[in-house]
Amino acid sequence: MNGENDDRIRFSLRSMFCLTGFAALILGIVSSTGSIVLGAHLSLGLIGWVMWRIVRVHPGGLIPFLLGADLLACSSIDWVVRASEGGFLIPVWAVFSVPGSLLVLIGFGVLLAIGLKKRHLGKRQTVAALIILPMLLAWWIVIPMLGHAAVERRRASDAAAMTRAAAEAIAMVEEVRLRTGTTPDDEALAALLPKPLPRVRWGEVSGPIRYRRTGDKTYELSYIDPAWMFGDIVVYDSSTPQKGWVRIPW
Repeated sequence: MNGENDDRIRFSLRSMFCLTGFAALILGIVSSTGSIVLGAHLSLGLIGWVMWRIVRVHPGGLIPFLLGADLLACSSIDWVVRASEGGFLIPVWAVFSVPGSLLVLIGFGVLLAIGLKKRHLGKRQTVAALIILPMLLAWWIVIPMLGHAAVERRRASDAAAMTRAAAEAIAMVEEVRLRTGTTPDDEALAALLPKPLPRVRWGEVSGPIRYRRTGDKTYELSYIDPAWMFGDIVVYDSSTPQKGWVRIPW
């Protein structure tokens, strides 16, 4: 009996040291690379090792659960952390959340079936299955809330930045016009400015503010609004400054 207890203690210590060392390695890799996705991959690998080696969860249900959890976690990082809205019409998280959820449900079903048949430490498989399902439900509740909140904060920040960029562009051109007494040609403006005209940005998309001379004292500034699906054109005409920036639908 003492020998068996000593073996269990040694195994527990080895597992603890491995667990601590691997966790420290994951933190070091994420810190050095800055890749949250890589950290999610490695963390789920660590969770899988703990569930298989220590909790003794059956691989038949554990593997699809880990694959599904990896898809769910990695596809939601851009949404929650970077507030990315994804590609055209359908965001990335929505594309991968359905197959990810199906894999998690497959893992849940396999573990529950094994547990109900009372095979391979059946109680542990049942408990693991009953933990997986609430985790999936919580993901579908919490992650969309966090993602929408992150996107709204980013949209507000981008809208404010676009307003500042538009105002700065007008101020820069007006300073050149006051200094030279006229509106310069399109090609000459760049040499007279201390820096290029600012760019407008919306998420990961940005575009230039363009200048066009329309007369000795007048000019137009315009940019394609990246916040709109088809990119409406927004124009400022110095001959009618009271109108401000006018949107021209695509």
